[in-house]
Amino acid sequence: MMKKTDFRRLVFLATAVVFSISLLLAGGCGPGLKEENEKLKKEIAGLSADNDKLKGEVSKLRGDASTLHNQMADLNMQIANLQTQNQSLQNEIDKLKTQLKGKKR
Repeated sequence: MMKKTDFRRLVFLATAVVFSISLLLAGGCGPGLKEENEKLKKEIAGLSADNDKLKGEVSKLRGDASTLHNQMADLNMQIANLQTQNQSLQNEIDKLKTQLKGKKR
C-alpha cells in the first residue's frame, strides 16, 4: 500500500510536470517564435528564388559554352583547311619556279 507521503510526492511531481509542459508550450508558441518562423520562411523563399535564378544562369552559360565550343571546332576546321590550301599553293609555286628555272637554262 502507498504511504500518504509517497502519494503527496507523486501528486506534486505530476503537477510540476504538467505545469512545466504547459509553460513550455505557452512560451514556445509566443509571437517572437512566430515572427522568427515567418522571417525564416521569407528568407527561404528568397534563397529559393536566388537559387532558381542562378540555376537558369548556369544553364544559359552552359549553352553558351557549348555554342562557343562548336564555333571553335568550326574555326579549327577552317584553319586546317586554309593551312592545307596554303601548303597546296606553296607546292604549286615551288613547282612553277622549278619549271621556270628549267626553261631559262
